[in-house]
Amino acid sequence: MLNTLEPRTQFINSQSIHIANKWIESRNSNNLLNYIDLYCDNLIFTTYIGPQVIANDNHGLQGKDELMSFWRFNKSRFPNLRFELKKSILENNNIAIYFSGNQPCIPNGIAKLFFSDNHLIEKLEMHELGS
Repeated sequence: MLNTLEPRTQFINSQSIHIANKWIESRNSNNLLNYIDLYCDNLIFTTYIGPQVIANDNHGLQGKDELMSFWRFNKSRFPNLRFELKKSILENNNIAIYFSGNQPCIPNGIAKLFFSDNHLIEKLEMHELGS
C-alpha cells in the first residue's frame, strides 16, 4: 500500500492505521524482506537500544543493509519476539506507533516513522517508554 500512493499525497488516518499494522506485522514476520521493503535505501534508524547492539557512536544505523543485519541479529537472539500495536498517531504525514513487546527485556516503545515523497520510511526513531 505504501508505494501505491501517488508521490506527495498526504496520508489519511485510516491509511496510517493500515501502515502501522503493516509495520508491526512485518516486524513479527520471519520474512525480513517484508520489513526491509518498507524503507528507503538510505534510511536512518536511531534507537534507544543502540549502545547494547549497535557498534557505532551515533546509536543508529544507515541503509537497508545495516538494518537487515540488525534484524537478523535480533531474530537470532529472540526468535519468538513479537510486537503488539497499542496505538498510532498521524501528524504532519509522519506516524508515531506505540507498541509493546512480548519479551521482558523489550520495553514498551514509540517508533516515529518519517516518510519520503514515495511513501517509504526514510527515518525511524525508536524511543523507550518503559514498562
